[in-house]
Amino acid sequence: EQHIRREKATSNICTAQVLLAVMASMYAVYHGPKGLKAIAERVNNLARALGAGLKKLGFTLHSESVFDTIQVKVSGPQLEQILQRARIAQVNLGARDGQSVLISLDEATTPEEIETLLGIFSGSKATISADEALKISSLKYLDAVKRTSSYQIGRASCRERV
Repeated sequence: EQHIRREKATSNICTAQVLLAVMASMYAVYHGPKGLKAIAERVNNLARALGAGLKKLGFTLHSESVFDTIQVKVSGPQLEQILQRARIAQVNLGARDGQSVLISLDEATTPEEIETLLGIFSGSKATISADEALKISSLKYLDAVKRTSSYQIGRASCRERV
């Protein structure tokens, strides 16, 4: 496909996008409806635990509604210290607008990593475990975004879709 002139080279982009779509669909098929729900609930529980732990440390969250990403309000000097500790711990945090830190969790996140993050923000070893933080968490995601329908898995074969 590299021989196609630049102005007509849409196929590379299309191929790359299709690959992402196929990977996402295979991930969903592999895990199934119950597995996807379990993954989402686990990630949300870890995010809620992290948020509760950060609040206990005295930090303010941008929102009380979370799913997998938390935005923590910090001052300028705090931001630099937190980012420096994160670099030392080899943790990738996103700085936003010089006054907040973004933390995104995924299915690979562990409770130990939540405790590491709490330690990065406190400047010392975490003073609360992820399990303890989850128990005191008041964070939630809004009812308006909760799934109420069941997961639908298509029954048509590839031949029927063509």
